[in-house]
Amino acid sequence: MNRPINIFVKNVMLGKLITVRGGMQVMSYIDPEDVATAIYSLILLKDDKLKDVYNIGNGWLGTQKLLDIAKTVIKIGHEEFGYDEVELIVTDDVVYQHAGLDITRIQNDTGWKPSIDMNNMIRSNDFFSLRALTCTRWTHQDNI
Repeated sequence: MNRPINIFVKNVMLGKLITVRGGMQVMSYIDPEDVATAIYSLILLKDDKLKDVYNIGNGWLGTQKLLDIAKTVIKIGHEEFGYDEVELIVTDDVVYQHAGLDITRIQNDTGWKPSIDMNNMIRSNDFFSLRALTCTRWTHQDNI
């Protein structure tokens, strides 16, 4: 499954325009490192305190409108990784999506909270990270 963040990052690296349908969709993402620390906090929880179900998510720390995520990817790609700013096209479509999880239970029971915000998730994206490590422009020509 391709997350929009990954598609946006690839487009920036390839110099391709980004098209967003509507852009007002609210998206929520969590970094794998935050997932790992959440699970670890549950492992440490005493059995008599453990409940059947916990939401592991980013609360509002990793929740933004799709249009804002696209703009942030373009900005970080340009300012921090040296890519040209790509064109952003926003269509007039109305797309309703409001994704997010209530993480109150895990926060209350374990004290866990996510620590990696959307900007840092974008910075640590494998494709941008690869660019930072190799210092060469990614030239893969697959369609996104």
